[in-house]
Amino acid sequence: MLFLIFVFLRFLLSIFVNILQLISGVDVNGALVYCKLLCNKLADRGHHVVLGARTGSWITRQPLKVPVYDSSLRRFPIDELKRFRDLIGEHQIDLIHSHMSRANHFGVCLNLMTKIPVIATAHSRQWQLHWRFNQHVIANSTATADYLRSVNGVSAEKLSTTHCFVDIEKFKNVEASFRSYYRVELHVQEDDFLVGVVGDVTERKGHEYLLRALPRLLAEMPRLKIAFIGRFNRRDRYTRRLRAIIKRDQTFRCVKWLGIRDNVHEYIRAFDVLCVPSIEEPLGMVAIEAQAAGIPVVASNTGGLAEIIQHGSNGLLFEPKDPAAIHSTLVHAYKNTEELGRMSAAGQRTVQHRFCPERLTNAIEDTYRRVLGRKLTLAKTETRRAG
Repeated sequence: MLFLIFVFLRFLLSIFVNILQLISGVDVNGALVYCKLLCNKLADRGHHVVLGARTGSWITRQPLKVPVYDSSLRRFPIDELKRFRDLIGEHQIDLIHSHMSRANHFGVCLNLMTKIPVIATAHSRQWQLHWRFNQHVIANSTATADYLRSVNGVSAEKLSTTHCFVDIEKFKNVEASFRSYYRVELHVQEDDFLVGVVGDVTERKGHEYLLRALPRLLAEMPRLKIAFIGRFNRRDRYTRRLRAIIKRDQTFRCVKWLGIRDNVHEYIRAFDVLCVPSIEEPLGMVAIEAQAAGIPVVASNTGGLAEIIQHGSNGLLFEPKDPAAIHSTLVHAYKNTEELGRMSAAGQRTVQHRFCPERLTNAIEDTYRRVLGRKLTLAKTETRRAG
């Protein structure tokens, strides 16, 4: 009987993991939203999850099912590293999972102090030293994985790809009435063609190329309206450049700058099309969100967007940094409403299958157990050698 209890307890320990999640973003972005959802999903499945996040960050103000520890997540001076080393002992942490640059570096330092294995999720594509020092790296797309291999030198055996997910139900169940409500708020008529762009106003997001396409678009689509949702700074050089383009082309009447919105999922329902004109996009979670809401997507053929959108099937792709390509793609969408409806339905099926939160959380759990299993195997090997 005692033996069976022992076996059962070992089985439970092999299922449930004590995890320290670390994330260093402050303002809301795709990585923070994903980390919040992942923490809650893992907690729902019985794992003990602890979150370390930047003081005052967006995620610390969200409904979470896990304890949250505020921190600067700075490595020097080492006071915070020591505090988290003690937290790791207190919570008997098995694994560290980090997100975003400062947290990634912090996680590697904790690993050096505690020998607790660290996994880092790559939410962006940039050259950094820390990637090689993680026990495992999860890329948010195949495009990001290719970059990590070729630029950061992450070996294939330490690298896997698991797409980030969104709250599908939140977007799928947005009431149809929001379409008319928010179009009234935006002074957009029902027969206007509203194109939404969601994301911080930065060069990487490619707003400029959509604005450069506007004069030709308006010639064929006189009732076109563009809504930009996302953080912007009026004094920023790039924002000033965008406004100069609008002033030069006299297109200011059809462009609406909404800034940050907490209820993006409701605004998305008001769009006729979501446009993602990014120059470079590691994944493109807003495209997944729009598909979940049943809104057709036209996007740059770059990075992870090409893994979400199958051109002509569940959306339309155009070449990045090409105003002429944006023009022809949006005009095609405008003139083919039946095709848009078909692509919207296909997009929802894509999200429900390929970006299902349950399936992708399973993949994360499998990675955790694989890394922990490898750690246990190495520990046993070292013990035998010592003997």
